Amino acid sequence: MQKTNCTKLKQGTAVGLTAAAVMFSSACINRSAREPIMANANETSQAMDNAVDSLMVGLRSHDPKAREPAVNALVAIGKPAVPALMKVLGDEDYIVRGSAALALGEIVLKHPEYDWSSALPLLTKGLGDMEWWVREKSSNAIWNLADKHPEYDWSAAIPPLIKALGDRAPEVCGTVAEVLAAIGKQAFPAMVKALGDGDMDVRMMALEAFQAAIEKYPEYNWMSLVPVLSARLGDLPGVAKDATEALGKIAILHPENDWKFIIPGTISALGYPFGRMWAPKALGEIAGKHPDYDLKPAVPGLIKALGDMHVDVEEGACFALSEIGMPAVPELTKALGDDDPIVRTGARSALDKIAEKHPEYKIQPSNAQVPR
Repeated sequence: MQKTNCTKLKQGTAVGLTAAAVMFSSACINRSAREPIMANANETSQAMDNAVDSLMVGLRSHDPKAREPAVNALVAIGKPAVPALMKVLGDEDYIVRGSAALALGEIVLKHPEYDWSSALPLLTKGLGDMEWWVREKSSNAIWNLADKHPEYDWSAAIPPLIKALGDRAPEVCGTVAEVLAAIGKQAFPAMVKALGDGDMDVRMMALEAFQAAIEKYPEYNWMSLVPVLSARLGDLPGVAKDATEALGKIAILHPENDWKFIIPGTISALGYPFGRMWAPKALGEIAGKHPDYDLKPAVPGLIKALGDMHVDVEEGACFALSEIGMPAVPELTKALGDDDPIVRTGARSALDKIAEKHPEYKIQPSNAQVPR
């Protein structure tokens, strides 16, 4: 009973200190804004240091009511809080480590102009933490940093990032894939090597990193990586599916190349939600550059995608069907009688576009027929 009272007393003290520090730090910030006089510089700096010290007490609390306001106040203080937060990234308490990484990640977004290079090694170390929560907050902070500063020297951070692709916490490995994509060219050699990793999850996450990088850096010479990505098409189904998506996104950028080998996988991608986000666009771009390809097998899946809840999918399917052209007309004609009004509208739109491209056939959306 006595132990419980002591715990409550400590929590209450932390809450009180945090509340006081939040008000104190706000006053310091406001005062600094109101009185930009050199004579007050030392006084304001000392007051800010005191506020940071008090807030760090709240950061150590296992009571969210004390800890969360402390984190928010430290983020509001910004750059003056960075040294203290960096110092505790190696603290013995995982709550402190994770909260510090969380605060630093938010401050990165507020102050990207700050020199964060010294924080990178400390945050990277958090990727190997025993506690998944610390790994998650560390990966989020690194993601913010990579997004703002891909020009940093990431060479020392890339090996632990690649290792973290195999993290069993999806919140961690998914974020790390985005980090590698944001870093860009510096990470590509290690990402290519990861495609041959013995862990299937690492291979899949490396491919997801490539998918994101293709969208972020479309100017890169992605055709140079087609052979190594194509090699994964013979991998386990999950890996092959991710490889097809990466290749499909390259095909959208460079449809003039020979993509016949990814057509079956791209058609299959129409059958799952994430696949429909890219596959219609890829099929449309390929069809536009390769009218000789037999894309009729893609038509049923594309017509179904006309009724997708996502507008981008719906528009992509309409585009692909119009690019496939005459081979799609019979199924599109049937779709004019579909139960879903959205599918009917999409089919009519696709037929109109085909009619514009082939006026010689005089296709009428209401009774479109394939000429004999």
